[in-house]
Amino acid sequence: MQGLKDYLNIKSPDKLTEFRALGTELQYALFAEGAPLNTVHLPNTVQRLIFIQNKNLTKILTETP
Repeated sequence: MQGLKDYLNIKSPDKLTEFRALGTELQYALFAEGAPLNTVHLPNTVQRLIFIQNKNLTKILTETP
């Protein structure tokens, strides 16, 4: 996902269990209802993060400053 800068809106992530955006300049991410996410790796540039009913999420990891 190198080069990802502004935002990411995942509307229908039926099988997405892990998301990695480290090394990007992502500022905003929205993960819709039904995503079976359990781990999300995010860069320090994220300013806004929205999860809609992500019951399986147990880890949000970010880069160290």
